Amino acid sequence: ASITVVSPETCDEILMLAEEEIITHISRYFEEKDADNMFIVFAATDSEEVNLAVMQACRKRNILCCTVDGNWRDGDFVSPASFSKDGITVSVSTGGQSCTRARDIKNMLADTLDNLPEQED
Repeated sequence: ASITVVSPETCDEILMLAEEEIITHISRYFEEKDADNMFIVFAATDSEEVNLAVMQACRKRNILCCTVDGNWRDGDFVSPASFSKDGITVSVSTGGQSCTRARDIKNMLADTLDNLPEQED
């Protein structure tokens, strides 16, 4: 699978992954053509208007799209907050009701797992 991030600004982690050619970063605002040939899209900007435009572009192309804002109900899916550690995977979902709560519960469970004693099989 290939990952493309379209954003005029981004964090150091995204830039590093792009420099290492693990992902593609397009340094500009979203254009409708960016949805061409995508399989799945996460609209994760700080603008509900942009996220809605991304979702509409995906709808025209029958592409699965999830938004991470107030438009989430109109999206095709929601993603759980997840982590993996030592062969254990934990996912927490609120069905889209509260991403912040799911994240906080995930972090609490991760901290709890970090504090459990090692067990032998």
